[in-house]
Amino acid sequence: MKEKWISPKIIIGKDATGDYYYSRNEIENEIWSELKKGNNLLLSAPRRVGKTSVMKFLTQKPEKGFKLIFENVQAIHTEELFYKRLYVLILNCLNKSTVYTRKFQDYFKSLGITEISMDSLKFEHKEIDYIAEINKIIPKLDEEGETIVLLIDELPEVLHTLHKSGKSESASSILKKLRYWRQEESFKKLQFVIAGSIGIHHIVQLVDGRTSDINDIKSIHYPALLTDSDEFEKYIKWALDKASISFQEGAVSYLKYKIQYLVPYFINLMLDEIDKAAMKNQEAVITDKEVDEAFEKIVKNNTYFVDWKKRLKDYLKSNHFKFVNHVLIHIAHKETISIQQIYNIAVQYKETEDYMDLIYDLTQDGYIMEKEQEYTFISPFLKAYWKRSNPIFND
Repeated sequence: MKEKWISPKIIIGKDATGDYYYSRNEIENEIWSELKKGNNLLLSAPRRVGKTSVMKFLTQKPEKGFKLIFENVQAIHTEELFYKRLYVLILNCLNKSTVYTRKFQDYFKSLGITEISMDSLKFEHKEIDYIAEINKIIPKLDEEGETIVLLIDELPEVLHTLHKSGKSESASSILKKLRYWRQEESFKKLQFVIAGSIGIHHIVQLVDGRTSDINDIKSIHYPALLTDSDEFEKYIKWALDKASISFQEGAVSYLKYKIQYLVPYFINLMLDEIDKAAMKNQEAVITDKEVDEAFEKIVKNNTYFVDWKKRLKDYLKSNHFKFVNHVLIHIAHKETISIQQIYNIAVQYKETEDYMDLIYDLTQDGYIMEKEQEYTFISPFLKAYWKRSNPIFND
């Protein structure tokens, strides 16, 4: 037994950065490949896969000719604040570039800008027209100069907040302005990488009644670790490097079987619980028994999963939420649900027009998956949570 207990290299709740970031080289390379082509990107992934972590990593390892900056815009609640934030991000990129700092020195002075930082933008004079300034400054970027890439996390949150507060026109305006900047030739030195936990297509449809304002964005799929490869085993080896615990032969495979849906969040929950119990008991060798005990303890802790249900309730119309929640409760108790059964439930809630769009959103956001023309929970953790939250079921 080692004198000093060393826990696995995992983090729960916060974004994985630095030594805690597990590199997904194929995703990183695909993003860079598309950025070099001049494409704007939508990082398409279910919840808890690690979108934010990879975006932050890209800003720390920029390739030549690019200036990247990351921002979570979730807290923004007005259209003006959104444009101001984009403008501050752009100025920060320019300010960190020796070429552009010199080039735009007179511009900064003309606006009376006295301070540029990630947290503030101070002027000697009154507030400015941020859209006009973005329209002015980006076309001035050199053809051979650095490309500014804004990595925007939780844009759907902003759009939904505006829509929910009766400002759908502002949400629609943001979508159209972003599309204009992506489409306009004079703005090719400005690119966007957009990500969000809630499916952006659903939010855009809600705000605009169509999705054409984002159909020009190249989608990059960011999946969970593949079950039919050795990605999970590599992740476990990386996480346990120098750690005190080790797995008995066959126990890693059993851990993989128990988790099933191999996103870092669920893997880390298990490793954390296993490690805490092992440290308490001073038993460093992990068997199937410890894996089972960790699983049972996690599924009884609703705080890990309540947000999955809350977000559906917050984002969906009341009747839509009742429909999808009924579907999820059915699956939790009955293991699967057929398309016919889904339709029958849709009839109950008078949602037969777009009910399969809602089911599609559940698959995209990592709740359920289609298997042999039926749907089942993608994660045993979510299945257990929905069943515990709704112990009595009358279909």
